[in-house]
Amino acid sequence: MPDLKQELLNELHLKLKLDVEGIDYEPEVICDFAGYFGILKRLNLPSFDPSLLDRLQLPIGITLPYGTDVGAIPVKGSDYSIAKEDGALLLKERGRLIAEVALTPQPEWIDKFTSDGTPMYEVGFSSSGNSQDKSIIFAYSTECSVKEKNETCLFCCLNGNSVLKQGASLWRNPLQIAETSKAAYDEGYSHLTITGGFVPERRELDYYLDTAEKIQEAIGRKDFNGSACIGAPVDLDVIEKYKEAGFSSIAFNTEVWTKPWFEVICPGKVTECGGYDNWLNAIKRGVEVFGRGNVRSIFVAGLQPKELLLEGIEQLSEWGVVVIASPWKPYQGSPLEGHRSPTVDWHWDIQQKTAAIQRKNGLTYRDHFNSSPGRTVTMELIALEEGRLYARQKAAENEEIA
Repeated sequence: MPDLKQELLNELHLKLKLDVEGIDYEPEVICDFAGYFGILKRLNLPSFDPSLLDRLQLPIGITLPYGTDVGAIPVKGSDYSIAKEDGALLLKERGRLIAEVALTPQPEWIDKFTSDGTPMYEVGFSSSGNSQDKSIIFAYSTECSVKEKNETCLFCCLNGNSVLKQGASLWRNPLQIAETSKAAYDEGYSHLTITGGFVPERRELDYYLDTAEKIQEAIGRKDFNGSACIGAPVDLDVIEKYKEAGFSSIAFNTEVWTKPWFEVICPGKVTECGGYDNWLNAIKRGVEVFGRGNVRSIFVAGLQPKELLLEGIEQLSEWGVVVIASPWKPYQGSPLEGHRSPTVDWHWDIQQKTAAIQRKNGLTYRDHFNSSPGRTVTMELIALEEGRLYARQKAAENEEIA
């Protein structure tokens, strides 16, 4: 009998590999994806290879044998590829078979339209896959106002990736988000995240308050389990207004640890948000207002030395912050395009240590689900230690028996 925990751990390691290195798609597979509203079709996430846009529609993701869902980000020339043989989709590494995989099911809401005729796949996207805990993400803008001052975060492609702007509205208005939320929640979704670039003149608060009100009206309740991902306000009292509006969690993505790194990597956040010290003060104030486990911060893992990154993860975890170490991928259109991320083993070590640090500080899978924009490897590692992935595997086995 296989060691199920080790098999699940191996699958999470593979998920990380595919996230960092991407997937190449053999030509005969592409035509099978016609009609799937994948990450390129929705234009809410960047592609490593924008030249594929006209001929490639990818599914939300692929599902590995033990039920782990992986995003389908294409990377031309990746060691990992998806091929089709005798009707089966096969994941290969340098031509060697790794596993038979399946397409991650698409949600029903993705085929629907808002009342103004906007396709819902252009409004939100899902990274929940087969999990019973489903979350929808809204990127309300496809541009960040720091572009005007040439202060784009160095890892970010939002301002430089023209693919994101082809055939998509630059703004998702509150009603579009509310109607898409209603469709998703009717389908069993139970968490949403709203994020985007900085808006001109920092009208961020008004936008979020209007959107929260529309969501509450659409789904018919005050508590919609929503995360607001914002820039640190100079007036920290503003944070309480997000709580009053109905958001259950708030996010301030720190990106890198220590002031010198922050000032180099995130110049726009320095200008717009009162600098590094104010950013950390906003996080601490967020914990005071929303409580431990209800504030989230992402680090872009791979931009700075490991020990420095772990120092930041440790500190924020002690404050009760849900921390995500998102592997850096040098997207086309970002100022760091053409650079390389660290090895998969480097990232795997970070993921395991982040999960251990989070658990040591009392942060749980439920905290991660209720505060995160998607199912991260760290979240899944915590779920594994809590026994939740065993439950998922048992459910999958029962489905096969039925």
